[in-house]
Amino acid sequence: MAKKWTSDNPAWKDAYLDRAVELVERFKNFTCIIFWSLGNEAFYGQNHALMYKWIKETDPTRLVHYEGDRDAVTADLYSSMYWSLDTLKAHIKEKTDKPLIQCEYGHAMGNGPGGLKEYIDAYRSEKLLQGGFIWEWCNHGLLKRDGDTSYYAYGGDYGDEPNDADFILDGMVFSDHSPNPGLVEYKKVIEPVTVQL
Repeated sequence: MAKKWTSDNPAWKDAYLDRAVELVERFKNFTCIIFWSLGNEAFYGQNHALMYKWIKETDPTRLVHYEGDRDAVTADLYSSMYWSLDTLKAHIKEKTDKPLIQCEYGHAMGNGPGGLKEYIDAYRSEKLLQGGFIWEWCNHGLLKRDGDTSYYAYGGDYGDEPNDADFILDGMVFSDHSPNPGLVEYKKVIEPVTVQL
């Protein structure tokens, strides 16, 4: 398994802990931080557990998140990426000890994301479903000029190999930060904003 190379490798323990220390020490006084993340898609292992322990001892006031910890052993909430509504609902029927956040959902590539209303309805009606984060905010095309023509270039347009082709054009806003149709849909499905005490 890939995690044996870093996440379960004792030789990487100090590097993982250093990342946690630098993260918390740098941002601990930022009131907008509501939880810490142990990383992203790095194959959960024992070094993540060490990070969690250090963070909770240092800052017990904030939650800790790691999507790769499927059983939320060293995370304060469950997390998922791109689960269907049926999978989400099945999860919260079985696991009622912690809430769940989708750290990625509603992939915004192309004419996406679509189908957001059903997710928002579920987030609003199921207490254990705490919402999610759409992947992602902005396209990453770079403005390129070819004579009198300007366009947003992406993987391969600069002769770069290998590249991610158009997979970097997956935002809720275009490269110039104008809204794509997915953002218009999202705006509609999250209104009106409500607060419940």
